[in-house]
Amino acid sequence: MQLSDFTSYKFIMRLGGLLILLVLIGVMFVLPSPNQTTLRQTPDLTITDAPQPLTDQQQAVVSDLRLKIGLADSGSEVIILTFWAEWCTPCIEEMPDQKTFQNHFADQPLKLIAINSDKGSAALDRAQAIWSDKGWGHKFIADSDGLATQAFSVDVLPNHLVIDQAGQIIYRWIGAIDWLAPEMIEAFNRLTSKKPQTQQ
Repeated sequence: MQLSDFTSYKFIMRLGGLLILLVLIGVMFVLPSPNQTTLRQTPDLTITDAPQPLTDQQQAVVSDLRLKIGLADSGSEVIILTFWAEWCTPCIEEMPDQKTFQNHFADQPLKLIAINSDKGSAALDRAQAIWSDKGWGHKFIADSDGLATQAFSVDVLPNHLVIDQAGQIIYRWIGAIDWLAPEMIEAFNRLTSKKPQTQQ
């Protein structure tokens, strides 16, 4: 090997090492740290489309959920369905704020119902442990048969739906949201102050 070849080899090795170092530094800045929380969006609270009446299948699911948490099937409440799973980090991170949100409206006609989408006994056991630690008071609800998930076409988590007193889906949000945003509280103050409409 000639001296010039050796010098070129050393230069290439050093350059390669520098590139690897730069890549590693970039990865450190891009990857979230274990303690970093998921960015939560302020939900879109503008109803742009006509409210979507519940299908018979969806209505049956909601009635069953009401029964499971001991809520009378009166149709006088605003219902929020939130789908979650034990492997869904944004779902778990939302739970404390969801509980605070529910407590804020404790004396209002509003009920937030969490539906677990896990499958398999091991995953359900982990989900129940999380619920015992962070849950909102009503009992653990598992959708292990997938009926609720199918009825509301849930394929991404977290997934949230709002059903008004007339039995219509008026909001749907996918992803982590800011439950305690002032706009959120104001919107649900307005919703819960509405009188239920008599269905024809």
